[in-house]
Amino acid sequence: MENVEVERKFLVPTLDGVWPSYHQPDARDGTPIVQGFLHKAKGRTVRIRLTSDHATLTLKGPREGSVRIEYEAEIDFDFGKELLALCEPNTVSKIRYPLISDHGFWAIDVFLDRNEGLIIAEAELEHPTSELRVPQWCGHEVTDDERFYNEYLAEHPYADWQ
Repeated sequence: MENVEVERKFLVPTLDGVWPSYHQPDARDGTPIVQGFLHKAKGRTVRIRLTSDHATLTLKGPREGSVRIEYEAEIDFDFGKELLALCEPNTVSKIRYPLISDHGFWAIDVFLDRNEGLIIAEAELEHPTSELRVPQWCGHEVTDDERFYNEYLAEHPYADWQ
């Protein structure tokens, strides 16, 4: 479905067992991401995301379960840095590790800074009714819990929950 994101999220209690013992990732295997939110209202968000060499601007519509409208465009990197500065200090930093397994494609987000200690696995699906085989290393599903979405974590860091 074009311009529609279908995503399910799960807590990951520990990284033990996520990767095969012969390949434990290091920071070079992941993508550092910093993102902030320029606008949040009535379930709609405007997000700026920077990786080491790319900047994207994303507009997301209200969430209905695991589904939401999403439009994303790459923007000039320096302009992206300027937009991200407007979001500070309410930003989210994480390292995203891609994982292809027997259970499909997963993105493992290891949060940093004010959200350190939080690990979330995301699976993007083709359709809301697509079958998902959840790996054993996944914990509780948090798809419907807004506290585990980046726009919430930017203003309410995981460290403050403790």
